Amino acid sequence: MPDYFFDTSVLVAYFKNEDSRSAALVEAVINGQATAAISAITIAELWAVKQQDVRAHRRQQAVIQLMQSVPVDTPVAERGGLIRQTHGLQLPDALVVACCQVVGGRFFSKDPHFRRMLDQHEITGEVYP
Repeated sequence: MPDYFFDTSVLVAYFKNEDSRSAALVEAVINGQATAAISAITIAELWAVKQQDVRAHRRQQAVIQLMQSVPVDTPVAERGGLIRQTHGLQLPDALVVACCQVVGGRFFSKDPHFRRMLDQHEITGEVYP
């Protein structure tokens, strides 16, 4: 089981150098102090963000490769659909939560709509500004 599970918002904040919390979490993975996983949905969302240059794109790829990628297979898709139906999250976010539930790890996000998943003990982790 990974130590951390990152939502897209954490990685976007890291790559944009937006806050120290995101930087500390991702740097712990880069330095081998922690392990992390991300959803295939997060990978797609990161690829959708326009990169400034080739170096930034390569850096992003290198960091992502340090993390376990969790695919959206049939069991994850079914779980994500139920999460969407039960908790009202958007489908991509429900699939990210489903991936976290499958592999474990403390969930980290900057998006407040995930707070209810933590409050309802669907996942453990932290939502921070």
